[in-house]
Amino acid sequence: MKCFYSQCKLGGNVEKDVAIKYNSKYYHKECYDKKINKEKAMQLLKQKGFVAKSISMALSSFVDKKNVDSEFVYFTVKYVIENNKQLNNPFGISYWLQNFDIIKEYEKYKNYKFIEERKKMEVEIDDVEIPKFNRKSKPPKYLKIL
Repeated sequence: MKCFYSQCKLGGNVEKDVAIKYNSKYYHKECYDKKINKEKAMQLLKQKGFVAKSISMALSSFVDKKNVDSEFVYFTVKYVIENNKQLNNPFGISYWLQNFDIIKEYEKYKNYKFIEERKKMEVEIDDVEIPKFNRKSKPPKYLKIL
């Protein structure tokens, strides 16, 4: 099947058993994540009052051409808007993508997310037989009395 993401870098073809189906279209998992994160960032920037075409061009430039992680782009847009940082146009996000404070916050967020995923995982204990030891205890030599 064909991956419906227009900027797919994984060959364009996706197996049906590993594909993610969304609105009768199939995507690779990575392509789907990029698509969803770009849509979330676009909604935030539209609420800020920017034009959809320039937002789309900016996000495509960062995610598809410069290979910036789409989740990091979304996190940056969300961080800038929530903290009332100055953003005059969507291409100004490139300045904030290089900001050291945002990079540190994103690393903290990723670590927290990783820990939360690990907590949710169930640990399966295999049926392991407890080994039997054939140890014979001998009294120490210094206790032998003749």
